[in-house]
Amino acid sequence: MKNIKLIISLLLFSTLTVLTACQKDEADPRDQYLGTWQYTQTGSLTLYYAGESIGTAPLSDNGSTEITKSGENDLLIDGQLYTVNGNKLTANPESINMTDEGVNMVGTALFTGQLSSNLIVINSTITGSWSESGGTSGNFSGTVVITLTK
Repeated sequence: MKNIKLIISLLLFSTLTVLTACQKDEADPRDQYLGTWQYTQTGSLTLYYAGESIGTAPLSDNGSTEITKSGENDLLIDGQLYTVNGNKLTANPESINMTDEGVNMVGTALFTGQLSSNLIVINSTITGSWSESGGTSGNFSGTVVITLTK
């Protein structure tokens, strides 16, 4: 009889220990953003020479993109890594270095954004300088807004 009480006590203690040790996994708030999203991108880029605007090019695009998780707090949106902090997105500055038709452009793009369950808005500011092989050079700046919807 003494052994039965001991066995029951051990089983009860073991059961309580297992039940209290189990914790519910907290849901990852990034999960609601995963999957395929439709995007619309609008903005413009202005070139300057000697402090004067020499032209503005509109930037417009739309399509779809995948959003996946990365690391502990990040989302990967269209190849760009964003850190999630509550309902805000931030990304490290992205270097721009491209040459098109003899014009070299070097600059930086900065990204910030807002998250909600069915809408993500990412704002970017682009600044830098341009030069061509003939020696002419100047600056450029622009903004782009990317709106993603589920």
